[in-house]
Amino acid sequence: MPKILSVCDVENEYAEKLMAYLSESRSLPFQVQVFTSVDALLAFAEKKPIEVLLISERAYCEAVEQVNAASVILLTENGELKNKVSYPKVYKYQSSGRVVREVIDCYSAERMLTGTEVYTGKKRERIGVSGISDPWMKTIGALTAARILAERKSVLYINLERFSGVVPLLFENTGEEEQKGLSDLLYIYRQKREGTAFQLTGCVRKWNNVDLLFPVNDPDDLEVMTVSEWPGFVEELQKSSRYDCILLEFDSDLRGFEELIETCSRFIMTEKEDPISRTQAENRLRYAGIAEEKVQIISVPYETGKAIGPYYLEAQMQGKAGETMRTLLKETERAE
Repeated sequence: MPKILSVCDVENEYAEKLMAYLSESRSLPFQVQVFTSVDALLAFAEKKPIEVLLISERAYCEAVEQVNAASVILLTENGELKNKVSYPKVYKYQSSGRVVREVIDCYSAERMLTGTEVYTGKKRERIGVSGISDPWMKTIGALTAARILAERKSVLYINLERFSGVVPLLFENTGEEEQKGLSDLLYIYRQKREGTAFQLTGCVRKWNNVDLLFPVNDPDDLEVMTVSEWPGFVEELQKSSRYDCILLEFDSDLRGFEELIETCSRFIMTEKEDPISRTQAENRLRYAGIAEEKVQIISVPYETGKAIGPYYLEAQMQGKAGETMRTLLKETERAE
């Protein structure tokens, strides 16, 4: 059973808002319980152990010391308890995403994770998307596929390009580009392996109904990964999170290209329709020793001349790119 994260706050509206955000998080390896009174919290704690207790200043009282919680984190409001309790503190009135990321950081700093919860049940899948001749086509195909899949599945999109343009495309002028992402997660994985998936919660961002990891800040962050580490990294993320599908976008010359494809249940190669581009793709796959039946080579039509920004991809979803990817994904599912 997943460990329990309990939130206790007497401000009902805030508690419900935070509960809604936590419930939608597929990367959070906790079962979430929310309480709007300390009495309800104490009654629950008598029956079940709590791994993380997130409690507001107004809800906090001496009785909370009786709660059997491995970690207690205080949601601060006006700082009244700042010097009265020694628990880690997170400022309450900021975005729910930032609250959760800071809670994860506090919990990780307090405890060395000795393992992660493994989720089973639904069939999990991994889809790889790559290309040689047209990087823009590759990215549009990958993001469009992620959006379509997320209409009925929980999807995590990971961009493994050295110099990706995804962030300004999806989060223009939001300040999101300064947040944690793939670089942080790769560093954590190489340091301690287990517990990497737990840190995923503090690194993912929402784009419509898709969760995504920001690409690396420095291309060297990809180069330090050995070819044998890539499969383990992806496996660690998926086994310990609630995602039905992980979609990986990567360059065809990435070290570990072959190993990443081998971890995928499906692999899509986006290429232009001209003979040279197709031959280049076929030669690259042949050199990698990838079985033909595992690969789908496709040209994804997209519109040019439109202003690039968050609404550009929406237009592609509703246009020929969306139609092409939707048809491809349906045909593949029927074949399975």
